[in-house]
Amino acid sequence: MRMDWETPGDRDEVVTRIGQAVRRRQTLHRDRLIESVWTSLKTELVYQRRFTTKQQAIDVVFEWIEVWYNHKRRHCSLDYLSPEAFEAQRN
Repeated sequence: MRMDWETPGDRDEVVTRIGQAVRRRQTLHRDRLIESVWTSLKTELVYQRRFTTKQQAIDVVFEWIEVWYNHKRRHCSLDYLSPEAFEAQRN
């Protein structure tokens, strides 16, 4: 379908607005994902223990993300399978 534009500036404005709308939607989706991870982190880890040093907190959070969240925790986006189980199912 061909669209006739009054001026090249009209076309540029429409293209710019479409790009802005797409970026806003991507940002909202990304923000929701980040919020979900932070909520899980705080609920499952941070509120459950007391850290004596900053380094201890860093180590525990790193381990939670790398060992638990990224590999073993069940994710709703993977039909409530862990990433390891999801990958095993696909292969």
